[in-house]
Amino acid sequence: MRKLEKLLNDLTEKKVTNWKMHKRKKAFVAFAGVLAVGLGTAGLVYASAQSTSAKASLPTDTTVNWENNKPLYYEIDQTGKEHPKPMLKLADGTPAWCLGLGVPLPNNSTKAQLDATNGILNALTDEQIAVLNNVDYLAQKDGSELAYAQAQHATYLLLDEAGISENQTKDLVVKDNTLLHDANAIKTGANDLINQAKKMRELPSFNGSTVELIQGVEKKLTDSKGVMANFPNFKSNIDGVTASVSGNDVKLKADISSKIGLFSKALQFWNTGSATASLPYYVYSTDGDSTGKSSQSVLASQDPSQAMGALNINIIGLGEADLLKHDADTNSTKTEKGKGSLVNSVWGLYKAGTNTLVKYSDGQKGYPISVISGTKTNNDTVQLKMTDLKAGVAVKNLDNSKEYEWGELQAPEGYDLSTKRIKVQFDKNDKFDSKTNNYVDSAIATDKPLDYSFGFIKAQDVNGSHTGLNGRTFRYTPTNGTKGEPIEVTSKATEDSNGVTNNGQVNFTKIPFGDGLLEELPQEGDTLQLINPISIVTTTNKDKDGNITGYTVTFTDTVTKQVITTLDITTAKVTDNSTMFNVNLGTLVDKPVTPVVPTIKTKAHTKDGDQI
Repeated sequence: MRKLEKLLNDLTEKKVTNWKMHKRKKAFVAFAGVLAVGLGTAGLVYASAQSTSAKASLPTDTTVNWENNKPLYYEIDQTGKEHPKPMLKLADGTPAWCLGLGVPLPNNSTKAQLDATNGILNALTDEQIAVLNNVDYLAQKDGSELAYAQAQHATYLLLDEAGISENQTKDLVVKDNTLLHDANAIKTGANDLINQAKKMRELPSFNGSTVELIQGVEKKLTDSKGVMANFPNFKSNIDGVTASVSGNDVKLKADISSKIGLFSKALQFWNTGSATASLPYYVYSTDGDSTGKSSQSVLASQDPSQAMGALNINIIGLGEADLLKHDADTNSTKTEKGKGSLVNSVWGLYKAGTNTLVKYSDGQKGYPISVISGTKTNNDTVQLKMTDLKAGVAVKNLDNSKEYEWGELQAPEGYDLSTKRIKVQFDKNDKFDSKTNNYVDSAIATDKPLDYSFGFIKAQDVNGSHTGLNGRTFRYTPTNGTKGEPIEVTSKATEDSNGVTNNGQVNFTKIPFGDGLLEELPQEGDTLQLINPISIVTTTNKDKDGNITGYTVTFTDTVTKQVITTLDITTAKVTDNSTMFNVNLGTLVDKPVTPVVPTIKTKAHTKDGDQI
């Protein structure tokens, strides 16, 4: 593949120095046959719109032959001298055309040598040679005597135009002894051949231009010159970029595997079907004369002259990063416990592996990074507040060749703050949004609802001393809109870390963030006075900008209004940690109910009701 690509790139070179240290070495090398090679996405595609297959290489030593008394027509030079023009052929029958009007051939089977030092050849530019070759190629392809004569006259016209003719053509005539009898057909046909030959050298209108190509979006280019049909062969030099040609339209498409950026000669197209590094013409000097002045030089053609064009491509790759927020317990936007709310979390988009936030100005030229959903909290860097759980937060027009990370900057109320980064990476598995031309990376972040735990010893007052009391049941009931079911816990004996057994231990664990009421439940035949209900109230603390700074939880006796304990929890405490606190409320004591001894005073009455 590398060898073939090198040959294709060599097509555009104008000089080489490896053959007799002379620039025209390439003009005498050709490859027989047509290469049919499949090289995948960045490979070659060959079409058969033209008959461009190369023939077997012509000989290096041959003869130039012509038949006596069979002129096609007469060429008239600047002096008025008429020169008979028979059809010339090499020894193998290949047609050949004179390059010097009035320069003789010693005989009708003159020795000819392939000659890179030929004076006429080296006086011409590559473009002039290419047009000459095309004229003779078109005539050879036609195969008629008229086409041969038209090409011969056109050759003289082109050499005159180049200013290197030994003699110049002024006119042509046909006679009774010529094989052709319509001079005007030769003249007009010659001019037509020149026009066609030059047309074959025209490159499509978009040649050399730079085309912007967005990954995933097909782009059509139309050749306004109408010459694209002359270029059935094309090669993409970029992996992930495909090209197809239909008439004068070229369709390009880049997938997400293609690299982003500007690529010169990303697409090359050329007219000939062979992968030859040479122009397909052969110039022969005859009778040992390299000057072409003493003995006629001739040109033979195999294929059209190579014409190659190219497109530069600027590939744009766009990426959309979407993020949704879920409750870790429900794996959805619904919350089933507590008083927290998933809305209003704040997220930043970072350059992967760094603490550098992506800037809106980091977008590709003409495609600024912009917000799809979420509310900006910063106008320079991507920091978004999630106000709509269904839409989440999202930005588009990221450079999809780079990697990013979502990071939580502020947790929603009642949830822990996670420092875990969520990776954003674009690849072929991502959905392509044809409306925005972005590949979409979607992710879901989960936060845990906050909770807390508290405990105490349930005791009874026995003659002034407190004794742990097992078997008493307490109920926690969510209040003030806090979600969840009531929780009941019964006091019992527990063993501490020192192996000591404690009676009356009550532990409430994983109580959801929010408000609640703690009550002791009465028992049948109860002889104890129940503790007063205790309210638990959670307050969210915010700064002047409305950002959550922490929480305050207060336990209060609802009867006496005495505050049992107040706990302040900072956001740092609930970073990567959903437990706000675990507090020991101490000992809650039940006192025995003192029985009331009734005092009964009676008076006797007589049978008839009189008091005695």
